Amino acid sequence: FAQGRCWQSPLSAMSVLRRHDMASSLALLVVARASDQVILARRVERAVPDDEVAAADAAVAQLLQNVSEQAEVRPDWSSSLAVDFESSLLSGAAHALVCPRSLLVFVVVVRGRYPEQLSMRLLRELAEEVA
Repeated sequence: FAQGRCWQSPLSAMSVLRRHDMASSLALLVVARASDQVILARRVERAVPDDEVAAADAAVAQLLQNVSEQAEVRPDWSSSLAVDFESSLLSGAAHALVCPRSLLVFVVVVRGRYPEQLSMRLLRELAEEVA
């Protein structure tokens, strides 16, 4: 990603996810370039139904749109929004974080009542893994 460096290993990202024990809550995880919001990596949890993936994708698109509307992408910029998974009657949330070097945006979409602080901690740890 950043200046010729790539994510050390998809396994390192998976170890971050495992540390957070959020398998039942995770719907979608995305890494995008901050400059143009191009999605570089995307992980969908297998057990998530297609209509929930569509709702999660819509939330990711909205958060990336919010990044594009910034006059200048600031390090550690973050935003969150509610996600309604209509078919399963679950609510959820999408959280975005710009890495400290303002190069990448990390977005996680969670199902149910997964705490926002833990979602943001996950995104910070992922940003550290990549940087």
